[in-house]
Amino acid sequence: METAHIKQTEEVGAAVIAPAERPFEFNGNASEYFRIWIVNVLLTLLTLGIYSAWAKVRTNRYFYGNTQLEGAVFEYLARPEQILKGRLIAAAVLAVYFVSTYYYPSLELVFWALFLAGLPWLVRRSLIFRSRNTAYRNIRFNFVGSQREAIGVYLILPIFSLLTLGLLHPFNVYKRWRFQADNSRFGASSFALQVAAKEFYVYYAIAIIMVIAAVLFFGVVGFGSVSGLIDNAQVEGNGETLETPTIIGVFVLLYLLMLTIGFLFHAFLKANITNLVFNNVSLDHVRFRSTLRTGRMFWIYLSNAVAIVLSLGMLIPWARVRMTRYRLDNTQILASEDIDRFVAERQEQITATGEEFGDLLGVDIGL
Repeated sequence: METAHIKQTEEVGAAVIAPAERPFEFNGNASEYFRIWIVNVLLTLLTLGIYSAWAKVRTNRYFYGNTQLEGAVFEYLARPEQILKGRLIAAAVLAVYFVSTYYYPSLELVFWALFLAGLPWLVRRSLIFRSRNTAYRNIRFNFVGSQREAIGVYLILPIFSLLTLGLLHPFNVYKRWRFQADNSRFGASSFALQVAAKEFYVYYAIAIIMVIAAVLFFGVVGFGSVSGLIDNAQVEGNGETLETPTIIGVFVLLYLLMLTIGFLFHAFLKANITNLVFNNVSLDHVRFRSTLRTGRMFWIYLSNAVAIVLSLGMLIPWARVRMTRYRLDNTQILASEDIDRFVAERQEQITATGEEFGDLLGVDIGL
């Protein structure tokens, strides 16, 4: 009897502290962003790329400022001057590369070796910059991953992935997510990703099987169609071969089908890997949920691409807003306590530790 009472109490307690679902919201729209985007494009062209730093800040502030959680929006705190510094440095390096390799072609391998060696540093600085310039309710995010970890994830593992003909690629993707998630901070609180590498392999295996099946199917259908057209042309034309425009049309159709397969492959991995990561990441006792669907993601990718091509790029703002809204509409946090209280506790932690980034944010290198 006493055991039953304890069990009932535990069930009641569990019901009380059951995490509530709190969705993200995106309040932006295509017409507003189009005005920002078209001005950014024109001014970037007129200033030979210099305005691109201000364009990036305006764009990020628009998307961050329209992303809402529990009545509060996110902030993008970077200054255009910081981004411009990084891009000027990158432009100078590219200029040296082109001039040097033009006169001394043998230096190209040296430059590529230096670039690959420096890539982990570049990625790590980019993650630090992006995190420290993102805030929610006046609390900044942070990234504390070490250079040693970055070298392993962005240099050593990709090399071994190539040497194993891609067999280590899913493991590399898993390690990249672990590196980014486990080293991310919100104030003084740490994110943590609890998921096994084998789950990444499962999704990649399914994706590869899907692609092989689709390629074989369309390959057989395409080969049969071309063979049939050639046979018909020879019969109707008394031995004449199939006209070149018809052959070109067939191969264009096959190319479009292959692109469609590529969109499907990307949509499947993007939706399922995102769900896998978000559904297994936590921030203290706050958890996340992602409910992206392959079919819907595939349709958005495909229709966005068609719209952008047919509009000669003018529907890029519409496509970006559409994808952002879908992803945020399918992302929630699960928390058993009030978000205001959770944030207030993190603000107290920052006050107690005196954590402040100030102007020690470096420059953005554009990754």
